[in-house]
Amino acid sequence: MIRSLLIPLDGSEFSERSLPLARAVARRTGATLHLAHVHRTHVPDHFVSETHLHVQGLDLAEHDERHRVEERAYLDARAAELRGEGLTAEVVLLDGNVSDELDRYARQVSADLIVITTHGHTGANRMWLGSSADALLRHTRVPMVVLHPATTGGVTAAPEAPTHIIVALDGSKRSEAILEPVSALAQAVGARVTLAHVVSANSITGARISPLGPTTLESILGMADEYVTQVAERVAPELPEVDTRVMAHESVAIGLTAAAASVGADMIAIGTHGYGGLRRSVLGSVSDKVLRSSPLPLLVQRPEA
Repeated sequence: MIRSLLIPLDGSEFSERSLPLARAVARRTGATLHLAHVHRTHVPDHFVSETHLHVQGLDLAEHDERHRVEERAYLDARAAELRGEGLTAEVVLLDGNVSDELDRYARQVSADLIVITTHGHTGANRMWLGSSADALLRHTRVPMVVLHPATTGGVTAAPEAPTHIIVALDGSKRSEAILEPVSALAQAVGARVTLAHVVSANSITGARISPLGPTTLESILGMADEYVTQVAERVAPELPEVDTRVMAHESVAIGLTAAAASVGADMIAIGTHGYGGLRRSVLGSVSDKVLRSSPLPLLVQRPEA
């Protein structure tokens, strides 16, 4: 069950693209929405372009406190809008390293999901979600729903709630860890779930990449189909509706995006880095590629060590 959601906001319209989905989940579950902003001390925007004579006598502490008050007022305004819709919303103004503080606070409020936008390169020094979401993704173990720019350059807003989640599995127990947050979200919003296994159509031997033979590929696809069918039977009692999808593609990441389109999914769920280098699962490297190539919201979780 989803009882607590953390929504990091940096004051930009970009960061607020996460609110429609968070609202939708909260309406269905009664979850508390925790709106968080991490305050970062900075000098006035004109400081770097003017000489020290222009800033003599400037009280930087007063300047910083003024921005702190503005940031709190911004959070309070967003929370008031949510409360006006009958939702429970709390606000917090944090200090310190952005990803560290968000991870700490997520654990403090027992967040079941972090809903966040990423890659918002606005150029403004107070807009921090562009890089910090990536950093948070790499070390928090709280499940995250990540929104990001589409390949056309625009930002794809999350649907009010996902209706169809495609889940990437690679045959490893680590990839199956994502099934727990998927189940919680799917139950909350009544979403269909498709379990997908995209098989690499290539064989890699050292530096050589060659296509698999038809017989070998057919055998691997058969094993993949048997695997996802077994997983589907195991999780079916916990999901509103579950289906399976197996396909081969030269690129697992591109294949997964294509599979999502073919079944009409509006969210992709995938496990991310567990180990580094050769020890990580296949999905360890695929998740980054999917995050940067698919226009769909991504439900992602870093597995426990």
